[in-house]
Amino acid sequence: MKPTLSQNCPLCGAGAVFYFVDYEERKYFKCPHCGKFLVTRRAEPKLAEAPAGWRERFSELAKNPEEGYVLDISVLPPAADGSERTSEELTPEYLRKSDLSL
Repeated sequence: MKPTLSQNCPLCGAGAVFYFVDYEERKYFKCPHCGKFLVTRRAEPKLAEAPAGWRERFSELAKNPEEGYVLDISVLPPAADGSERTSEELTPEYLRKSDLSL
C-alpha cells in the first residue's frame, strides 16, 4: 500500500488525501466531495489560478466517471508558437484504471 498524504482538494478545497503515482508525476486524490481523480504536477498550480467555474466543472467530471475509469487533469504541451496559454490549457481526460498502477 502506498503512503497517503493529506492536502486540501485542488478542486473544492475540502480536506482530502492523495498518494503519488507515475513516478511522482501525478497525485491520485481521494476527496469526500469530488471523489477520486488524478492531477499532474504541472496542472496542480494551474488549477489554483483557474477560475472557480473550471474547478467546479472538473469536480463534476471526477464524480461521474464511467465504470473502470478515473479523471486525469493535465496540461496541454506548450504552444508551438511560444505564446502563453491561459487556464484553458488544463485538460480533463478519463483514463482506464487498469492502465494505471493505482
